[in-house]
Amino acid sequence: MDTESHTFNQLELTKQIYRSYLDSLYEVDYYHAAIVGVASYSQYYDFVIALGTALSGGTGIIGILSESQPMAYVCGAVTLASIVLTAAKQAFDWPSKINFASERMQEHAVLAARYKIIVDRIQATHALTKQTVQAHHELLDEQASLPVAKFKPLPLKKRRELQAAIQQREAPQTWWKPDATATMPGF
Repeated sequence: MDTESHTFNQLELTKQIYRSYLDSLYEVDYYHAAIVGVASYSQYYDFVIALGTALSGGTGIIGILSESQPMAYVCGAVTLASIVLTAAKQAFDWPSKINFASERMQEHAVLAARYKIIVDRIQATHALTKQTVQAHHELLDEQASLPVAKFKPLPLKKRRELQAAIQQREAPQTWWKPDATATMPGF
């Protein structure tokens, strides 16, 4: 499409830039929540695996030294649980999921910081410039090239909490908006 012969509605462009900034902030918070989620249940699995490993030797010793077998059965059950959890940990590959989320969080944090510069320029000048729009389009291209999440969507309640926190932190309802009829030439 030949943009030279078209005009753009400044309000719509400004809203798109603001939305892109807020989306990048959401992605940072999303990946942070994913890391916290994986790390929180992973630590319990790691504990049971370590406990099972330690008790596996105890099972044989207690079985040999004890006249009563119940403690050997408890140690055996914990050892079995650690074997199952070790297999689950390998199958779910939590370390690579945490690494993936950390990398995406970092990439989106960089995008958010760059979008923040654009938003701050708009707020300071109360204007939308050709350079601002070009910077926005470059960031959109970068954002589109990022890998997509490997995680299940967060529960709706958690997504709403993240969105509400961003709204409170950034207060986008106070941001400057151009007149609804203002246009700028295409480029």
